[in-house]
Amino acid sequence: TAVFPIWLKTGYRYIYIQCKMSNASNPHMNYSYMTFQRRKNGKVNFLRGWKNYVNGFGNPNGEYWVGLENVYLLTRQNKRALTHGYSTIRPTLRIDMKDWDGVRAYAVYKRFTISSDKYNYQVSDIGKRTGTVVKQAVSDPFFREEFTSFDHIREGLIFYSHCPQPTNGGWWFSFCSHSNLNGRYPGPLEKMSVHNIYWRSWSYINKNNSALRY
Repeated sequence: TAVFPIWLKTGYRYIYIQCKMSNASNPHMNYSYMTFQRRKNGKVNFLRGWKNYVNGFGNPNGEYWVGLENVYLLTRQNKRALTHGYSTIRPTLRIDMKDWDGVRAYAVYKRFTISSDKYNYQVSDIGKRTGTVVKQAVSDPFFREEFTSFDHIREGLIFYSHCPQPTNGGWWFSFCSHSNLNGRYPGPLEKMSVHNIYWRSWSYINKNNSALRY
């Protein structure tokens, strides 16, 4: 794992991003991942406004969010030639989580795609999903949702009081979301909470339902 400069073909500029050259489930597989969000110790405040979430914040050597516009461009980087024109190869999204008990789990989503700022960077497509934290009987935590921050909420969207809200960090929210990985950073004695880094089905992974470290 190290930080590398990545050239954005459409943006015509470099961004610095942390890259992981293997994955936790099978380190022998020749896959690499670019990390567009990282929580580590709570030193970076993720309760940010819309512009911060669009442009990015933090440091890729520690905690950071690479920025929605950069994620949008990254999902359109790779193309393959066809008989007539080109086809975009959509990347795979992998989410690794670990709680304060040391319990780990992951989710993998094929063909991760988000739309442009015109559509508030909506998660417009997700393919096959696998992983230890994925519950096939439960809907995807953020599919078809638009990104929302406390100062950028689409008209008509309301939030149930017992569900994650953008007052704790920007995310792809619904009226009662199943996740918010940009929520407040919890302490080691806390339990899973909609006010913190949140993944609703975590109690299936750890019966203690301990708070997530990342």
